[in-house]
This record gives sequence, structure tokens and C-alpha cells, in this order.
Amino acid sequence: MSTLPSDCEQLLISGYVLGNLSPAEALLFEEMLSENPHLIDQVTTMQQALDLTYTSPEISPPVALRDRVLTAANAQKVDVATAKPAVNNLEATTSSKPKLLGKILGAIASATIAILGIANYRLWRTIQTVQTDVDSAIAQNTYLLEGEDLPKTTTAKLVVNPNQLNATLIANNLPVLPPEKVYALWTVVGKDVPYTTDDKGAILTAVFQVNESGDFNREIAVPQPHLEPRTINQIAITVEDKSAPQAHTGSIFMSTADRLGTN
Repeated sequence: MSTLPSDCEQLLISGYVLGNLSPAEALLFEEMLSENPHLIDQVTTMQQALDLTYTSPEISPPVALRDRVLTAANAQKVDVATAKPAVNNLEATTSSKPKLLGKILGAIASATIAILGIANYRLWRTIQTVQTDVDSAIAQNTYLLEGEDLPKTTTAKLVVNPNQLNATLIANNLPVLPPEKVYALWTVVGKDVPYTTDDKGAILTAVFQVNESGDFNREIAVPQPHLEPRTINQIAITVEDKSAPQAHTGSIFMSTADRLGTN
């Protein structure tokens, strides 16, 4: 597991102690605990600080002081020499209250900051996820292929990410071909372009066979023209001989419009 930044680690520790981690965050933190036992000490320290916020420690009086108080009560006398230590103890206790209060307030402040930090972290992560999804959707070009006299359930789609020159080819309910035949996917750009094409102005993009249900779904690499979609005239599928699909002798089985232009 990669090491998280210290601030994210502290946020997870705080959320774990406060009990407001999401299921995914809780699972992540439990894995971190199993790999980093030192985190248990941090959890314990923060838990103690939180406990101090809600409970005050019980302090038992010294035995000698208890005996003196009982003796004084029984004798109905207040000894001046005994009263002075009591006053001193009261002063010490009073002077220690601001320190204890400071610790409690500090713990409350830390817990509050941790809660706000977790909220900000979750908001930041949500924004990043949404932004990534939006960027991916904007970057993709989708080509829908159709064929003549084919059932409506026979479909093919090419979803291209031009920034990485890869794509997902999805085909459904295509006819299952004989073993010696394959489907060939072509990127048609014409002949008057600075790309290497065959005599039909096409670039062989993928060769595939469908399964028994006529389906195919796989990531493929696409050629350079997909960096400039406006240069692409057509995306097409033909049926070719398995031994030489690049020969491009088959007729078009499915395709996009004759002229795509800018996508």
C-alpha cells in the first residue's frame, strides 16, 4: 500500500476515533493499522484526548488528609496549622484548573478541526472525481456503426480517447463467422492525407471475432488520425479472410455516416 500524506493520515485517524469514516475509508484505515502498528499509539492518544473532553479524572484524597478531616470533625475544632495546607491545596487546585481547561479546550478544538478537515477532504475528493469524469467525457469521441438490413439488436460502437490513442470497441449480436473469417475495423481517412493507408484510403485498426452470443468488448489502440477526428471520413467494419485481413477485400458490413467531419 502506498504511503498517504501525513495530513490525510491524521484525518483518517481522527475520523476513526470519532466514528464517522465511510465504509471505504474505514476499510482503508484498518488495512493501514495492520501494516503500520505505530498508528495504534496515535489512535490511543487521540482517544484519550477525546475522553478527557467528556470525563474528569477521579482523584482519591490522601489517607493522612482524610484522617485529619475526620479528627477535626469529631473534635469540632479547626486547627490553624491544619487549615493552612488546606488553603494551599485549594490554591493549587484552583491554579491547576486553567491548565486542565486549556487541555480540554485544546482537545475540543483539535476534534473540531479534524471533523472539518475530514469534511473538506471528502468534498475535495468528490470534486476531483467529478472533474475526472467530466474531463474523460469531454475527451471521448463516440462512433456508432450501423448496417443495412440488420436487426436493431445488432450494434457496434467505438468509444475513443484521443488523448491516449486508445478506445473501447463494443459489438453486440453480430453474426458468428466461420473459423476462417474475421471482422476488421477500419479508420477511413482518404488518400490525400499525411497517413499511411491502403488503396481504399483506410487504416486497419483492429481485427476481432465475436463470442458465441455475437458479442465483443475490448480496449484497442487506434491510429494517429484519431488525434484529429475531423480528418476521419468513416469508421467501418468488414468481413475479411483470417489469413490476410489487411487485404481489405470484403465489403462494408457496418459503418458510420459517409462523412463524419468534426466529432
